[in-house]
Amino acid sequence: MIFSYFSDMASEIREEKVKTYAEDSTGKLDGVEYSEYERYGVKINKISIISEEGEKILSKPLGDYITVQTGDILHKEESEIQSIASAISDEIVYMSKKLGYYGGRVIAAGLGNKNLTSDSLGPAVCDGLIVTSHLKEQNPKLYSDLHFGDLSAFCPGVLAQTGMESSSLVLAVCKSYEAKLVLAIDSLAAKEVGNLCSCVQICSCGISPGSGVGNYRKELTKDLLGVPVISVGVPMVVDSKTLVFEAISKLFPDKTDILQTADIFPDRSYFVTPRDIDICSQNFGDLIAMAINRAFHKNLSFEDMAQI
Repeated sequence: MIFSYFSDMASEIREEKVKTYAEDSTGKLDGVEYSEYERYGVKINKISIISEEGEKILSKPLGDYITVQTGDILHKEESEIQSIASAISDEIVYMSKKLGYYGGRVIAAGLGNKNLTSDSLGPAVCDGLIVTSHLKEQNPKLYSDLHFGDLSAFCPGVLAQTGMESSSLVLAVCKSYEAKLVLAIDSLAAKEVGNLCSCVQICSCGISPGSGVGNYRKELTKDLLGVPVISVGVPMVVDSKTLVFEAISKLFPDKTDILQTADIFPDRSYFVTPRDIDICSQNFGDLIAMAINRAFHKNLSFEDMAQI
């Protein structure tokens, strides 16, 4: 049995594959483009999978995978939080335009289980969104005067709560409310402990809820929903096998080959979260909500958002 790790993070998977697939010392992979840059002083990296070869190497579908490095937002000043939210917002706007969205209803789907802290990011984001689609019909003058975007939000829950697949519920809502763009927000799994609650990944090709923790559900993609899907997530958990493997590998690098075939925790898997995961989930929920509000309600300042 060869050891394999769980990770939803394209940046982590790329780093791992560079070790074995890179053409040269620049870390270039066939069918994969990589760049690093900054927005508002916030570090960002972008991975674009542009061919079938790139899909095979990273085991990810064609598309853009953007990682915004937030660091520990708990101890940042409000001005720093706003800069990070602005960077995330700009990336969402860039991606939505690249996918062909230039107006119409946006539906934010807060995936996950609000009763499980490490899986509650989606509902936490929805709690902070300024939803306006109802105002378009009920108070069109206010909607027009404030230049609101057409934003709706809902939380489909999880299969164990509803008996229904999240993808089926999102599809039904998209059809009923004629969505033009879907934002799927979910908690993710990381390989590196240092990435837990320290970055935001934005993806142009949808999401497979639960895939990072081995709980594969039906994917939320344009093929299913008929409209572009942007996923936004934060790594909240790390697989215990991965945690042990990485720790021992760093202490005993010469034992990597043995570890690759070791059956760590053979009977069941565990997922580990930071001790302050409740605070992390709420803070990132607020941060991503700020970013989405800014992306689609362009005339609102962060101060305005705080008053609504």
